[in-house]
Amino acid sequence: HAPPRMPRVAEHSVIELGAGTGVVGLCCARLGARSAPLTDLAEVTPLLELNAALNAHSAADAAAEGGVRACALPWGDSALPPAVRAAPPSLVVLSDVVYDPEGYAPLVASLRALVRAREDAGVAPCLIVMAHRHRNPEDHRFFELAARHFAMFELPDPRPAPGSPAPRAVPFD
Repeated sequence: HAPPRMPRVAEHSVIELGAGTGVVGLCCARLGARSAPLTDLAEVTPLLELNAALNAHSAADAAAEGGVRACALPWGDSALPPAVRAAPPSLVVLSDVVYDPEGYAPLVASLRALVRAREDAGVAPCLIVMAHRHRNPEDHRFFELAARHFAMFELPDPRPAPGSPAPRAVPFD
């Protein structure tokens, strides 16, 4: 398989897993995602709700059908939130979530649940895009586990090598 091109966010319903502050999902919403649930542990959802409200550009944005919303999604829990199950996302985004080896298997289980939800709905498979910074010598275990279930591609770093000219394009379609 050839690596996929980065998707046009506006063509997708997006979900952010392990959202933390929700910045990635909020950016997807700003880029026109049809919906952008921000998910994390239940104790993080108040922060996500606040950030979503602070970043709503108008009352219409906040009330838009499917718009930005926060919901709890503990990794490994096979029960997806009802709103996610009802409209499974076509694009899953994650950033800086692979740092604790105890979370690797639950994260893969949640990703598999999202893929199954799309299959159950009879729609095209979802695309999973993850930004990762190596922090733990055990990180490879996550990628080995994920590779058992997903076709994985590493996208090239768009930053220029030291001393080379800046790129003219970023790898987004």
